[in-house]
Amino acid sequence: MVDDPVTTMQKHKQNVIHSERRIAGGAVLYGQFVKIGATDNHVVAATLNSQNLGVALNAVTAAQVTAFASNSDLIATVEVEVAVVGVVPVLAGGALTGGGFVKSDANGRAIAVAGDGTDEICGKVLVDASTDGKETHVLLLFQDATD
Repeated sequence: MVDDPVTTMQKHKQNVIHSERRIAGGAVLYGQFVKIGATDNHVVAATLNSQNLGVALNAVTAAQVTAFASNSDLIATVEVEVAVVGVVPVLAGGALTGGGFVKSDANGRAIAVAGDGTDEICGKVLVDASTDGKETHVLLLFQDATD
């Protein structure tokens, strides 16, 4: 049996030290890295080497964002719980090895850091992931490439 998204979020929230509620500025997937959107209160899916805020602990669809744009009473449908400190489930953008550092790919998924000093580090992999789309667990460690 598959857990519903709320149950899944509550199960993983026990490993989150700090999270924030933000408004989705577009479709966001559960386990996807997110960055600040048009305003400080909005988040959108992260992009390759973006300076990320955290990881989405729930999903918001593009249809929900569109409906909210014409009816602000629907704000609860576009709120995203964003983990900013802790160990969180993250979607892998390819094979990952435990102990390695990760950054965001163009789709907000975790990919291995090249180690050439130009990457925006997002965390450290705790559980191997074999392929794209698999869930892994990451200790969030945000570090700019210039640090």
